[in-house]
Amino acid sequence: MASTVNSRVGKGTASPDQRRAFVADLLPEEFVPLEFLGGGAMADVWRVTHRVSGEMFALKMLRADWADYTVTQRLLENEAEVGAAVNSRYVVKVFAADLESSPPFLLMEWLDGEILENVLREQGKLAYIDALWIARQCAEGLESLRQAGYTHGDIKPANLLLAPDGSLKLLDLGFARRCRKIDADQIPTVDILTGTPEYLAPEALSAEPSWGVARDIYSLGVTLFQMLTGRLPFQAQQPGDLLRSQLGATPPKVRQFAADVPRELEELVAAMLAKQPVRRPQSLERLIRVLMELELANISSNSAAA
Repeated sequence: MASTVNSRVGKGTASPDQRRAFVADLLPEEFVPLEFLGGGAMADVWRVTHRVSGEMFALKMLRADWADYTVTQRLLENEAEVGAAVNSRYVVKVFAADLESSPPFLLMEWLDGEILENVLREQGKLAYIDALWIARQCAEGLESLRQAGYTHGDIKPANLLLAPDGSLKLLDLGFARRCRKIDADQIPTVDILTGTPEYLAPEALSAEPSWGVARDIYSLGVTLFQMLTGRLPFQAQQPGDLLRSQLGATPPKVRQFAADVPRELEELVAAMLAKQPVRRPQSLERLIRVLMELELANISSNSAAA
């Protein structure tokens, strides 16, 4: 029965009651599914509650049509491992996982807020002081991951959630990796090219890829550029053209599209988008310091002007 319902759920043909009943059977008995929230191409997300405490959680489960694929299983395993290992106010927490279930699922902290991608879609771009605050919190989350031995691997607005008070959480830890250099012949090509092309660091495309913090700093630089200007530094119709731009094209200056942005912030974004990792900020701690200094300086300037 479960596999039949699961098949219908995966194809989107099950009724709401059937979907809820399937999720209830999947969960430990102390949890109750409340509502289906949607999801991406590979996973569905539900809001669930604990019967006794009333505490809310998010259930993330692989869609039926992806549950048997090794790559998607590995992504969920990564997310379970990293989300349980990292304890940070800036990184989504994974409380439990059942990777042997059909389909596999994670039980995660419930988060109120809005995805940064949606905010940018609605507003176009952000005030630079708000962009600084978001970028600094993202860097704090990345530093928490680094201290636990991981990089995120897919920093972009779609993976950043803003709470109503403006605080930030890093989402989607499936592409997270141990901070290390690898040999290209030791791992499948699909792993080497993990990430999103618009935010992908040039070294991710090299013959000797590495999962160091420099890759996340580059992706955060693209995200910061987008927050400040309302556009991406590189735009192309074809993925190949976009990747060639990531490899060799010089990004435009931030102030070309946002003249009010302080020159020091423009210079920082340019450094974060340097093609060579050694030309970017050399540590997340240093990047956090610079972002905080710019944040404080511009808060002070705005207060004085007021």
